[in-house]
Amino acid sequence: MNPMKKIILVFGLILISILASAQQNFTGTLLYSLSYNGNGMEDMAEILPHSIRVVSDGINIRIDLNGGMVSTNYGYFIIDNRTGNMYIVNDGKKAVWRLLKNHALGTYDIPIITDTKVNEPVNEMVCRKYRVDATIDNGHTTSYLWINRALILPPVSQELSFMIGDLITLQGVKGTVIKQMILTDGASTTINLDSLSRNKPDTSILQLPSGYPVSDRDFDSFTNGF
Repeated sequence: MNPMKKIILVFGLILISILASAQQNFTGTLLYSLSYNGNGMEDMAEILPHSIRVVSDGINIRIDLNGGMVSTNYGYFIIDNRTGNMYIVNDGKKAVWRLLKNHALGTYDIPIITDTKVNEPVNEMVCRKYRVDATIDNGHTTSYLWINRALILPPVSQELSFMIGDLITLQGVKGTVIKQMILTDGASTTINLDSLSRNKPDTSILQLPSGYPVSDRDFDSFTNGF
């Protein structure tokens, strides 16, 4: 598999984890840190993001991957739940790409989601621990997720599952991931919630920049192009 594509697949897993299905929606900002270990992941620090910022106004979501070549090349994501579209915005290129809904990332089996029925404290929050096993492009990935059921982000439209929802669909799992560990090919990626703010965000950062041309793109064209 293309190394960059594998990285994006991992972050697809991260995104769908953060965007677990919900009932009452969170407004504010979440900041996650990322760490990498094993199988040369430490040597790829210049490529991979160091943190993820998630901003929600209760309806739409913005996701910034901060640090590394991935964030430079891809910009940030805006999920518009009013229209059912997902966009990548790149300020450096002054461009917006609307991601096509009929292209999946690789081939994969339906993931197996297991509720361990264990409640553990993480960052002073009571979390339920889940295990998710998935096979993507003949490679096995195991994720452990610690979900707080009281912290809720807007659910992503099922139409957007072409990119992230079909990789790990946490349907029926209500809440938001506080910590996640992704194990694949002898390497591990750990995502941890460092800070949480319930202040209402400036709605302008959840809107597409005016003056940027919008074009449709197949997500595979991004992963194969770097």
